[in-house]
Amino acid sequence: MTSKLNQRDDSHGGSASKPIHFFRIMLSHNLLHGKLRLPSKFVSKYGNHLPNTIFLKLPNDAEWEVKLEKSDGSVWFQQGWKEFVEYHCLAHGHLLVFRYNGTSHFHVLICDMSCMEIDYPVNKANQKRVRINSEDIQPAKTQKPTQNEKRSDEDVRDHK
Repeated sequence: MTSKLNQRDDSHGGSASKPIHFFRIMLSHNLLHGKLRLPSKFVSKYGNHLPNTIFLKLPNDAEWEVKLEKSDGSVWFQQGWKEFVEYHCLAHGHLLVFRYNGTSHFHVLICDMSCMEIDYPVNKANQKRVRINSEDIQPAKTQKPTQNEKRSDEDVRDHK
């Protein structure tokens, strides 16, 4: 006897009646080519009902618009994917868990190499984050303060 909770709908059509999850591990070729292939089984079940534009929604409520490329029975996250990858500093080995609700939205969780979910940026999704390497950081040159800076320092001291 099988309970209704354990039964799955394995029909091949329509949108998902309950959330569908899949994951992808970022590999070097995904990063180099700027696109990510959706799993074949997911595409065979839901690919015909996917719109040409989807939205990736993150836990910080940021949404990213991504265009899909459909070719030879495969579906790829294409235009907009590279910017998503760069903004979130995704690297080889990062794990992404996708939840598809049968619409144009995929909820995404990102785990880094520590196997923990990342701290998502609080900035707006359309702003670019910049990776900073420690070698790129130069000590600031010391300069003499300008007359205006001296005056503002004196004002602060006077109001204490």
